[in-house]
Amino acid sequence: MDKNYSEIFKIENLFLRSKYILKGYFSGIHKTPYKGFSSEFSEYREYIQGDDFKRIDWKVFLRSEKLFVRENEGESDTDIYIFLDCSKSMRFANKFEYAKTLVFIFALIAKKQNDSFGYVFYSDRLKVFQKPSKKQNLLSHLYKDLETIKPDGETKGAKVLLDILPKVKRSTFVIFITDFGENLEDMMKTLSIYRVFKNDSIVFHLQSKQEFEKNNFENVYLKDMESGKTLYFDSFSDRMKILRDRNESIKKYSYENGIDYNHIMIEDGFEKPLSNFFFRRKNVFL
Repeated sequence: MDKNYSEIFKIENLFLRSKYILKGYFSGIHKTPYKGFSSEFSEYREYIQGDDFKRIDWKVFLRSEKLFVRENEGESDTDIYIFLDCSKSMRFANKFEYAKTLVFIFALIAKKQNDSFGYVFYSDRLKVFQKPSKKQNLLSHLYKDLETIKPDGETKGAKVLLDILPKVKRSTFVIFITDFGENLEDMMKTLSIYRVFKNDSIVFHLQSKQEFEKNNFENVYLKDMESGKTLYFDSFSDRMKILRDRNESIKKYSYENGIDYNHIMIEDGFEKPLSNFFFRRKNVFL
């Protein structure tokens, strides 16, 4: 466990906590540790039908086997959507508080980069929908929404996300923060559809180490937090195999469909997973 994990969440104010993580955790890691979204993709974006073939960078294609076009400076207008899973399963351990912090961190980064950002809260229904904007008071609105939102309802996000897809204009980034506590096939199909329509789809899959601890689940029955059904396992090893196989399926499907998959154990804190994420993204086109 990250030694500062428990200390971070002693900071009850979400704004102060997120600022502390960005200023404290990342200081010294990179010269510009969150060298934001727009600067990272200010010269390139993925090719879409109708783009001028003359703008395709074939050197990038040879390295990545994907088509990217060059953009002129100032041409790109970055829109970022942050999707937060607010279903009951996110109550487990400290996943929801971690997720809220992650949402606010990305909002702060977008604000710093002068990018438009919006956010969506969902479970088995749409709870909050805020289209991207650069308005000065948007951070305040997000803060209030995050402070009042509670994780409840079943995780049936796949249908909800499909329903709102027409409302979500083509955006440079769509970020999904979830524990995947739902029908995996439905959700992954939905994410792949978003990937088709969006330039960059990013998933942060949150889990807790408590989900893998034997003393928490050996010789006990589990009650599904959403359906209310009692779950039975022949052994702890059966449960672990199901969890690991499921995680591997999410990872494999994401890679096959061009989705940037990031698995996070919340007890590892923020420094390692986020610094790895930004370092990797910063070097995409080098």
